[in-house]
Amino acid sequence: MIHLGRLWLGVFLGAFLLLVMASPVWAMEDNEQSWILLERGRPQEAQVRCLSQNDFLSRWVLATAEKRMSAKPTAHDPVSLAARAFELEEFPTAAKHLQSLIDHGVSPADELALRLNMGACLVEMNSYGEADLMLTQAIEQAHSEGRLASRCYGQFHRGRARGHLQQWDLAVEDLQATIKLSRRLGTHRWAALAALALSDISRLNEDQDDALYWLEASLQYFHHGGYLSGQIEVLQQLGDALCAMEQCEEGLLYLEEARALAQAGP
Repeated sequence: MIHLGRLWLGVFLGAFLLLVMASPVWAMEDNEQSWILLERGRPQEAQVRCLSQNDFLSRWVLATAEKRMSAKPTAHDPVSLAARAFELEEFPTAAKHLQSLIDHGVSPADELALRLNMGACLVEMNSYGEADLMLTQAIEQAHSEGRLASRCYGQFHRGRARGHLQQWDLAVEDLQATIKLSRRLGTHRWAALAALALSDISRLNEDQDDALYWLEASLQYFHHGGYLSGQIEVLQQLGDALCAMEQCEEGLLYLEEARALAQAGP
């Protein structure tokens, strides 16, 4: 009986460890766990995890978390300066700091995060072809290393770049993959932003029904993530789109809901 008890205990522990390792968050590197916490709307927890770390991604997450909490910056190195500029949508400034790191070189462990964030800056600066190449390298590396958050982030920005390049099928593939990974990771903001990009692609291809579908999906993802500003923005877009389609009665309901949420505040 003792041997059987030990056997079952070993089976139980083995199964438990397999479940833990299969979980996308527990299987992450520590810095990716911090990133996921940040994108789940938990910046304080992300901040605490990153304070004792000095790798590129941890510094980026720490600076971003501090900015989102309106906290006093704790560092002024190029990575932190780039992250704060990116959060403020000062993309040329962010790119300048990142380029200085590229010029001087970073450790191999930091190359992935550097490529991802430089690629994201290039998308925002309308350098879509260059962004596509850089992000493809980063996505391949993230895939080979099993870094789901990095892959998710890279595919989101590459999908946007390919949309601007009118590579519609490739863009849709990337953005739908972003949503699938985001739902796995619980990073609903990324899913919401990817759905918004899919709505834009549908609208540009004159598929209004599909555009409305992705707007409604984006609204749900913002809601699940607790992002009030995102919900307000999408409600306004839904209202405007429905009014443009001469469905003003329904559109006005969305616009009224957007106003009510904005007045209620956080």
